[in-house]
Amino acid sequence: METPNRALLETEKLGKRFGNHWAVSDVDLAVRSGRTVGIVGPNGAGKTTLLAALLGLIEPSAGKLHHHTVGGTRPSFGAVLDQDGLINSVSGRRNLDQWAGMLGGVTSNEVDECLDAVGMRQAARKRVGTYSLGMRRRLCLARALLGDPEVLVLDEPGNGLDPAGIIRLKELIGERARAGTGVIFSSHSIADVDEMSDEIVYISGGEVVTRWPEDSPRWWRLRFAAEDEDAEATRHAAATVLKEHDWTHRIDPYIGVLAEQSAPLHELLALLSRAELPLGNVEDLGRDIEQPFRGLDSW
Repeated sequence: METPNRALLETEKLGKRFGNHWAVSDVDLAVRSGRTVGIVGPNGAGKTTLLAALLGLIEPSAGKLHHHTVGGTRPSFGAVLDQDGLINSVSGRRNLDQWAGMLGGVTSNEVDECLDAVGMRQAARKRVGTYSLGMRRRLCLARALLGDPEVLVLDEPGNGLDPAGIIRLKELIGERARAGTGVIFSSHSIADVDEMSDEIVYISGGEVVTRWPEDSPRWWRLRFAAEDEDAEATRHAAATVLKEHDWTHRIDPYIGVLAEQSAPLHELLALLSRAELPLGNVEDLGRDIEQPFRGLDSW
């Protein structure tokens, strides 16, 4: 098993320029064994360019990319990219056999295991040109697992997957991380990123704007029954009570009062009940990685 939390690759002030446009600028991050990094950001933020640079598919224009070696050997990679590179005229199994041949040392049984991991053993007999988007994505995931890579780089791996496929994807990423694989992936599903990632990196305009490490505070969104009548006064009253009891909180202008998950929920409910501030709803926001997106108009 891979040494836990060993640096596999790191970037230092990494940048990529196309003409006069910097698609990625001054990005510092690390992918470590057994850890998962989730990348989020608006459309055109530079997520795909960053992942392509990590894979060596494009040459950085600035900064450094370090691949940490063991015994002089660079870490091996598996990837899922937006352009899947699958051959439509042959079967899924033939696609994976050809890839396994290029990697070398991958047995037929190992190909079967990778297909089983994504539920594609039977469908792999069919020609890829007949596949749905979700089936193509599953096959790409199976291909990424070939050779038991030390690093998985996944660009929107859940794109096109049905609910069962998303659940399996989450399980698969968790399994690989527990086995020591370093994982970095991008997604527009904020809830999935929060659930699957040890560290979350928010990118906008090609730059890292903020990060949420694993030990970041978790938040509850508090929706009070009286907010329908007077939202501002109710939120102010709740904030006053929380402050008096040293309960970390904040008021988000878009969604209201947020309280840190620093103690059991029943203690918070009891506190608000004594203050005669009945709750209509409590929502678990996790690390609240939606916060940078609120108020943005992406249309």
